[in-house]
Amino acid sequence: MTLDWPILRMRWENLLFLHWRWQGEDLMKRLPAGLEIEEFDGSAWLGVVPFRMRRVHPTGLFCLPGISDFLELNVRTYVRSPRGVSGVWFFSLACNQPLATWLARRFFALNYVHARLEVEFYQGSVVYFHKRQNGRIARYDYPNWDAGSIGSRAKEGSIEVRGATHAGAC
Repeated sequence: MTLDWPILRMRWENLLFLHWRWQGEDLMKRLPAGLEIEEFDGSAWLGVVPFRMRRVHPTGLFCLPGISDFLELNVRTYVRSPRGVSGVWFFSLACNQPLATWLARRFFALNYVHARLEVEFYQGSVVYFHKRQNGRIARYDYPNWDAGSIGSRAKEGSIEVRGATHAGAC
């Protein structure tokens, strides 16, 4: 089913795309049957993407204080469906808003998990903290990332631009 209008409205802020070349065979083992790895620049890629979601709300409705703003961190790769459609497969979608997590799982079949996520900004650095339900804490420190600089914009044709434009799941 294809809709002619967006279901949700939102803003993505403090978005960082981190990518590593990865063995395609290794990633293929973790994909559902029918999906294939889509290579970029001759390689499969594993991405980690922390960001802040702002003003998330259904089209035509208003934002709800305390619910419409939250942090997300996803781990993903780029795939093609059996019909040849490019998309993103999310290995992990962590979100610090319990209701948003439930709604994403219930209505969009996305594998969101509730996690404690925090972000701090200081002295030109952006630091994300991530704690999942199993209690493990991960700290992601990006000391050279200036979220407001022109230099942080993705270059046309880069994997980051591809990641932003193919942000729907297959």
